[in-house]
Amino acid sequence: MGRYIRAAACPKDVVILLDVSGSMKGLRIEIAKATVEKILDTLTDDDFFNVIMVRELYPLLSQHYQPRHSIKTHSVI
Repeated sequence: MGRYIRAAACPKDVVILLDVSGSMKGLRIEIAKATVEKILDTLTDDDFFNVIMVRELYPLLSQHYQPRHSIKTHSVI
């Protein structure tokens, strides 16, 4: 098995930074949300993720990585 295939098949920890500042209104935020959903759709049940929503402060979805199967994609954003 090639190195890339092995790496792609390994469990992943993913952090997504989502700009939710005042400049992200209308179509911009909708595109950003759709992009996050597409990224989450590529994860497997062995993967973990977190979303950092960036305004002026940096609130986290969770203090810990989340198993992919623990949260519905639409409930993240």
